[in-house]
Amino acid sequence: MRWLFESTSQKTATAVVQYRPNEESFDTIPFLGEPYTSILVRDVSIEVDEAGYVIGAWGYSPKASWREARLQAPLSSLGRAKLVIDSQLSRGVSASMAGRWDATVLHDPESGWVRIGLPDVAGTKSIMIVEGLILTIDEAGSFVALWLKPSSR
Repeated sequence: MRWLFESTSQKTATAVVQYRPNEESFDTIPFLGEPYTSILVRDVSIEVDEAGYVIGAWGYSPKASWREARLQAPLSSLGRAKLVIDSQLSRGVSASMAGRWDATVLHDPESGWVRIGLPDVAGTKSIMIVEGLILTIDEAGSFVALWLKPSSR
């Protein structure tokens, strides 16, 4: 499983990332397309469409499980991320990255960013899917981190 990035010079959508304290969950409103399947990072799903493009993120992430840390979102270009997988994607059948690495959830109350992923990894690149949703991969295209910053709207 690896990811490919496609940069764009224009904003693709007006979706926002939200955090619902009463549900202890993230959501992207609206999704950028028709949900097909998802890749689980802990209990948060990176939702993709039938072609494999990321259309949002959503899922359970209780604040009690977050560790406080100073975070600065990575430099990122605006664009799209596509999941590339050896097998065929199946509608509604999520794949988990559990067991491949130990994702930690870090939160910076000052900046508002939440980072779900590996410890610092050198040689990464990042892409902003929508405002407040950034995906970071390594040089081989492997997942490193999901960055979420809920909107105050």
